[in-house]
Amino acid sequence: MNNDGNDYKTSFTVNISTSSLGNVDKTHDFVIDMDSQVQFIPTHEYEVALIGYSIWNAIKNISVENANNTLRINPGTGSFINIIIADGIYGISELNGIIKKELVALGHDPLKFSITGNYNTLKVDMFIGVGGWQVDFSAANSLYKILGFDAIVYTASASSPNKPNITNDIDSLSINTSLIDTRYNFSNSTKNDSLYVVPIDAPSGGLMSRIISAPVYKRMLHGPDLRYIDIRITSQNGQTPVNLHNESVSLTLHIREM
Repeated sequence: MNNDGNDYKTSFTVNISTSSLGNVDKTHDFVIDMDSQVQFIPTHEYEVALIGYSIWNAIKNISVENANNTLRINPGTGSFINIIIADGIYGISELNGIIKKELVALGHDPLKFSITGNYNTLKVDMFIGVGGWQVDFSAANSLYKILGFDAIVYTASASSPNKPNITNDIDSLSINTSLIDTRYNFSNSTKNDSLYVVPIDAPSGGLMSRIISAPVYKRMLHGPDLRYIDIRITSQNGQTPVNLHNESVSLTLHIREM
């Protein structure tokens, strides 16, 4: 009861910002120590929702970590060379420019190779010049999946037989938390701890930020108090970790009694 004799239900927000947490070394997987500051009534039920977020788009689609940063190419010399792409966020045109620039630096004809996005077929067209030029997509750390090619050696121009995977299977972000009662939360037919799925709607290096006008509440697990909040940021499948390279993350949670 409040002072007017009316019933009320517990409701409070938790603002989380990794920029103010000195002990966070992975901004995509961290724990907030609540030090039991929030008390629950054990016999009551509670639910939680994400009501706001700010996350920098620092998701690198090509990197050493992803094992997809190498183009192995024979520039008509009879020997293969490895062109290493620096960790980063790339589209097809950026990759094409980097590869051509590297070919020039190594003394090879940049007009003998190109990759271009074909927006009619939704494939990647690869041009390989005559005179012994080859591309070995079977090599370790190859770009082949990103570009949609098979893991084989190509000796002539071709269009990608598969759908390009330029996002490296990361099309949106799932905000997962230990607060969720997974008995009541499903993705397809699998129980999970996903609180909210964030669309990647900012360019590389941009800020994904939103106040959620219609939050979706999920049933909570709870004891007599709130001791910690574990946050994991993954791809849309709720399983694959998404490295945010320690860029700051801000989340606002709303917890209320059901």
